[in-house]
Amino acid sequence: MSGILGVVSKSGTALPSDEAVHGTLDALRVRGRDRQEVHREAPALLAAVRNEWELTPWMGGSTLLARDQASGVVVAADAALYYRDDLICAIEGAGVAVAGRDPAQLILAAYLAWGEFFPERLEGDFSLIVWDSLRNRLIAARDYGGKRPLFHTEVDGTVYVASTIPALLAVPGCSGELDWTVIAEEAAALTNSPDETAFRDVRRLPAGWTLATEPGSVPRRWRHWQPPTFRTWAGGDSKEAAAALRMTLERAIDERLAADGVTACFLSGGYDSPAVYAAGRNRMTQAGPPRVLQAISMSFPPGDSGREDELIEQIVGHWDDTTTWIRSEDVPFCEDPVRHARQRAEPYPHLFETFNRVATQAAVSHGARIVLDGSGGDQLFSVGANILSDLLRGGRWLQLASEWKALGGGNWRHFFKLAVQPQMGPMLLRAATWLRGGRLLADVGFVRDPPPWISHSFIDRHGLRFRERDRQPPRGTMSWSAYEALWYLTTPAFPRMAEYVAGFALDEGAEFRSPLYDNRVIQLAATRPSRERRRGPETKLLLRQAMEGLLPGSILAPRGFKTGMPIDYMRQSARSLLAGVLRPLGVDPVLAQVGVVDRELLRAAVERCVEGGDDSQAVPLYLTLQAELWVRQHQGN
Repeated sequence: MSGILGVVSKSGTALPSDEAVHGTLDALRVRGRDRQEVHREAPALLAAVRNEWELTPWMGGSTLLARDQASGVVVAADAALYYRDDLICAIEGAGVAVAGRDPAQLILAAYLAWGEFFPERLEGDFSLIVWDSLRNRLIAARDYGGKRPLFHTEVDGTVYVASTIPALLAVPGCSGELDWTVIAEEAAALTNSPDETAFRDVRRLPAGWTLATEPGSVPRRWRHWQPPTFRTWAGGDSKEAAAALRMTLERAIDERLAADGVTACFLSGGYDSPAVYAAGRNRMTQAGPPRVLQAISMSFPPGDSGREDELIEQIVGHWDDTTTWIRSEDVPFCEDPVRHARQRAEPYPHLFETFNRVATQAAVSHGARIVLDGSGGDQLFSVGANILSDLLRGGRWLQLASEWKALGGGNWRHFFKLAVQPQMGPMLLRAATWLRGGRLLADVGFVRDPPPWISHSFIDRHGLRFRERDRQPPRGTMSWSAYEALWYLTTPAFPRMAEYVAGFALDEGAEFRSPLYDNRVIQLAATRPSRERRRGPETKLLLRQAMEGLLPGSILAPRGFKTGMPIDYMRQSARSLLAGVLRPLGVDPVLAQVGVVDRELLRAAVERCVEGGDDSQAVPLYLTLQAELWVRQHQGN
């Protein structure tokens, strides 16, 4: 991973001064301290920074900036590209010569081949900036997974695009004014803003989107990656699909492995990361350079809801392997909240930051610079119980009755919520509200309400509930299972968390990669019917079938409950911090002074949690007080 910067004057003449970019480049060095390259050509500037360990061909490569003198195109890229042979074949088929295999070189060639729509042809984890001097055009883009961020701002007619928020705040004239509406959403754990940040002058480029800026015109933005529509009923033979999935996943893993030496894999006892581990081990048994896939796992105490130790031992034992254990008791939830808040660029913290940092440190200690994870399995191979609404809508009565029984049945109210309400349009929902004397039906979608200590007057005045609802993708006539997949693939919260985790890994000296979230895996998963994602209480049936023979039968067998949920750890850790360093923040919070929270309701909730032992609200309270702590560290900076 790298840090990249693009600057262009919209007047088309002035080149940013050294003073204007010195602080920005300095702030970028958190993403690369060893190498720096700057290209100046009025009216634009491009720059990139990179660490020495990222110069290998299978990572960022040694080319920081790629240039083509004939076309006047320069590229700065923070990228790991996959399926490079396929990309080179397509580029050469478009009549463009490829100068090299480094990501920046391939991106330059792709731009020459396909113009501003080239990002849709790239497969990988990337953020990039292209300067086309002949067209006076600056283009920035990110992949749909979102691990590599880009932010942008405009100051005095000059557009700045950079990998970090602090890099833009270092631009002379860029205001550090806080946006209290966004901060309120962060304090309420409503993290679905596609582009707003806690700073009014700074915007995030959404994952899967392209930004184009030309002097004298308004910047343009468009989504270059469109998620596929998931099928509900059709599908064909599941055995053939499982074989195809195994083959596709193995190739996706192969594209992400280090070319030689050690690659790490964060291994849990669920279905997703074990599938990555097993498929990776199977791939390594085939011809190729000697490579090692090192498992890293978290151990929870007996009786803890997060414990999967025995399952993990079965998985690695199946391959005559071992895992490197990290004891959860040795991993603090948040070592120094004040320092973390000061260093964080945004109010919302990642709940498992320390877990990810410690696990990455373990990976690096084994010589790994690339870490594989199981991200993507929930989005692609599972679906919620609201699938009952699709069966009701499709008139599949026998299957509906069977599924309802398999789910444990229940009363009419429960059936109504799962099967009937998801099919109700706006008019029926309004009618139901009227019949209920104005009481709204509980939301069955993905809209969350703010916690009770967020000021109701602030919520109404700033339209927080409407903002959250307006960000949901339109459903149209889509089935519920297809809509759920669309939501998972487009909601901004997931790329943002991926961005956070990738940033932690970069700090510790490694790079995260997610084979299950490969575009080719996504496209295959979309062709499969929802019955392969859920049948009664069982989920991920196709993924489990694809792993037959690679994982023990005991791992692939149905489970009576979801494993690996460290809820106890989270609640107890959050409550401990609330009882200690965070508790005084609720006495006279800045968020109350600006009207975001209700001081008395917040204080009462903290006291109930700390003194009364009610830890059900421990995590939401922790997130709100983390936002308070962040504001205290950043207000006025």
